[in-house]
Amino acid sequence: MDNTAILYTIDEFCEAVRISRRSYFRLRAEGEGPRLTILGGKHLVSKDETRRKLGRFDDFDRVERALWGDFRADYARAHK
Repeated sequence: MDNTAILYTIDEFCEAVRISRRSYFRLRAEGEGPRLTILGGKHLVSKDETRRKLGRFDDFDRVERALWGDFRADYARAHK
């Protein structure tokens, strides 16, 4: 990933915030994804938007809940 980039591709954004593409698209579907800039038909995320999005998750537990929801609790209950 180019650390001097002003705009990230979706893949670069996912790498920067350490989430999978699947998690990215789930967050987008839930209205929690980053705002996009469309330039030349490419969907891009600004570095400032990446910082803003990361700032919303001020601790790891909140990131986990945003990405996993109740999946882990449901899994634990189902596999007792």
